[in-house]
Amino acid sequence: MVKVTTLPTVTNPPTSSQFNDAMSKIATAFSNTLSRDGSTPNTLSADLDLNGNDLINVTDLSVSGTISINGATLQTSIPGSFDFATRAEFVTWNADANKNVGMVVNAEGLSYRYNGSSTTISDSLGWVPSGYAYPDHWGDNTTPGTTNCTSFIQSAHNYVETTGGILKFKPTIYAIGSTLTWRADTPVQWVS
Repeated sequence: MVKVTTLPTVTNPPTSSQFNDAMSKIATAFSNTLSRDGSTPNTLSADLDLNGNDLINVTDLSVSGTISINGATLQTSIPGSFDFATRAEFVTWNADANKNVGMVVNAEGLSYRYNGSSTTISDSLGWVPSGYAYPDHWGDNTTPGTTNCTSFIQSAHNYVETTGGILKFKPTIYAIGSTLTWRADTPVQWVS
């Protein structure tokens, strides 16, 4: 529901008191809004009800409390180091690691979120891209221009086609060794 500030009825011409009262209500209404351009102050002092709508296009989410989804609390602070220099290190760690639904790890500049049930990344079961999907989530482009990345690219495309979002490519060369099946309306973005 939209908040509407009702201005007082004024005489013609308005008195200075009526004018000042109207301007004061307008100033209060403006100070009680969020700024879309990020101008400050730009914080909430109460919960924001999205009325069943989604929160989309979020690059980073900084949480200082807990995140609850359908009554389940996600762990937002995981002790230990979960930043891996390479994807291969992450895959090796994943084989025997204790994982919690909702945890996020970073490997070679990409984020993965554990949902416990996904089979989309065959060598990292239970994990999905956290944020944008890159072919590199599905495999190592160890020698750009030589490593056959067809299956990585196809898997990333299929994931984006199913879940929505944008398929992004790192600024490197991806060798394609066989035919890709591609929907023309799949959003693609090259990262510079």
